[in-house]
Amino acid sequence: MWFQYVVGYDKQEQRSLVSSVRRELGDLQRRSMTKLDQARAALPALFKPGVVLIGSLAGLFGIVLLTRRVNRFGWRRGLQVWQLSGDAEVTRVEFYERLLRALEKQGIKRELYQTPLEFASALGAIEAGAITDAYNRVRFGEHKLSEAEREQIESLLARIEKSGRNN
Repeated sequence: MWFQYVVGYDKQEQRSLVSSVRRELGDLQRRSMTKLDQARAALPALFKPGVVLIGSLAGLFGIVLLTRRVNRFGWRRGLQVWQLSGDAEVTRVEFYERLLRALEKQGIKRELYQTPLEFASALGAIEAGAITDAYNRVRFGEHKLSEAEREQIESLLARIEKSGRNN
């Protein structure tokens, strides 16, 4: 056996082995390409119903969500699905705009490059600092003001607006 498979393994045997492996690889490649072509041909037939099914389910899901939203909020608010929360944002931080208007009436204007905190620090007014702190928490920290905080801010704003009228 040693002599036949190791010592007697000449060039003719080597060529025979290489051509046999090459033939098998060629057959494997042809079979793979045939299967791949069959899969490509079948893919559109499988893909179209899948897309239609997924699209239909997504549309049905959207209609259900929209219906629930309309039932919950009414027609007007329920159909405003894509409206950003800009209106709610304005009312949540309106007190800061009121502060800026009151200070502008006194001749104090916030520069565009100043952040609210920088502006309050430059003023040095305790009232403006407290209102700005509340503004930052509400606007950027997504916090909600308690009733006591609202009353305090209202009192601070009234004090600032009153000091502007006295000048």
